[in-house]
Amino acid sequence: MALLVLASGIGGCGEGLSASELEGTYAIVEREEGPCEGPLEPNLPSPDDRHFQLVEEDRGGEPLLAYYGCEAPDDCSTTRDLLRSFGRSGGGWEASLANAESGCVLRFRRRALFATESGVEIVQTVYRETDDSLPIEECTDMEANRRGDAMPCVSVVEIRAERIGPAP
Repeated sequence: MALLVLASGIGGCGEGLSASELEGTYAIVEREEGPCEGPLEPNLPSPDDRHFQLVEEDRGGEPLLAYYGCEAPDDCSTTRDLLRSFGRSGGGWEASLANAESGCVLRFRRRALFATESGVEIVQTVYRETDDSLPIEECTDMEANRRGDAMPCVSVVEIRAERIGPAP
């Protein structure tokens, strides 16, 4: 299964802030998830996934706010996680991921980054549908990306994190 990763999308996320202003080491203080039309329930990540770093990087001439997972505030991966990183999107920061699975299950995930008074908020929304009428050769990651948020919304995750230190 291939994945189509796009480090850009719509604007309005982290409006006007540069990557260097968002760089830092963060601790997740709240994580809620649930269905799109229902209440969100608290659900903290595992202890080894409660910290991360955002680092400004250049990706082929385009700014990238790279995400590095950390097992502890001072023990972070040396490999960026492109599936969690953010690209410039209008005046903000966003990323999306699209994929098609067997049975023609199309999935689109959008992650938006917002600055808060003490850190950042990440909102991840997942859209999904099964299209049995689509010929197998048209059931592709590109088709999932084309449909994007026009597909039914199935889940939302909201992560709030406080900046606890500078980037490396």
